[in-house]
Amino acid sequence: MAKKETNNKKPSDREKKYQKKVAQERKKLQKIVSSPMNALFYISLIVSLITFIYSYFSISEGLISALITSFFGFATIFFGFGIGMILYFHFKSEKIKQEYEEKLIREQVQKENLEMAKYKSELTEIENIEKELTKNKAKTTNKSEDSTSKKKKLSDEEAYLEEVLNSEFKP
Repeated sequence: MAKKETNNKKPSDREKKYQKKVAQERKKLQKIVSSPMNALFYISLIVSLITFIYSYFSISEGLISALITSFFGFATIFFGFGIGMILYFHFKSEKIKQEYEEKLIREQVQKENLEMAKYKSELTEIENIEKELTKNKAKTTNKSEDSTSKKKKLSDEEAYLEEVLNSEFKP
């Protein structure tokens, strides 16, 4: 017997490409997020090494004293600049959020203005159509008045004959 292959369990080429692209984007995002902290760590480490070398060799402190000094230098720089970076990114993100909200409000106002302009143009179009209808209605009423006035101008005999003829043809 031949085995039945199910395509439901195996992702298609398109899905594989999409998943691969998503994984690459996640890696890029992870690098972007972790790179400032990595840079801060390496800068603090380098400064602490320089502090250790300076305090041990130049000042001639003891080994433990130089290690403690370099540790405090590392901790001060790491936490100090770390808090500074966090505050910087926090305020920057708040500014970006505020700009985004303002942009959304501007787009909404612009959309409302377009809708209002469209509404006004439709309203003027409707008013123009109503004016045309009233003009046409006035013309037809004038024509009907003219025809009734012509009927009134008929002589009495013709009016009598017309009434008789109309009454005979009505059921």
